Amino acid sequence: MEAGFASDLMSDVLAFASGRILLLTGLTNPHVIHTATMIDAAAIVFVRGKRPDKSLIQAAREVGLPLLGTRFLMYDSCGRLFQAGLKGCSGEDR
Repeated sequence: MEAGFASDLMSDVLAFASGRILLLTGLTNPHVIHTATMIDAAAIVFVRGKRPDKSLIQAAREVGLPLLGTRFLMYDSCGRLFQAGLKGCSGEDR
């Protein structure tokens, strides 16, 4: 993974994320899978304890996209990943 990006707005993901990123979101709808494949995301992390339904899991499986989850809020999840060395998508920290 090159970087991380967190958003519940898939339009922001399309506008600002690129490359093999780790996408963090609280959304569990099909748009998340479509968006992740469009930007070539490496994996999706569902925050706030959100769990994808069976159809979303199947859609991710079909495109080979790993799905992960955490009970942490998005802010806390991003902080932990940043602290562990994962950079964000802005040009300043890559």
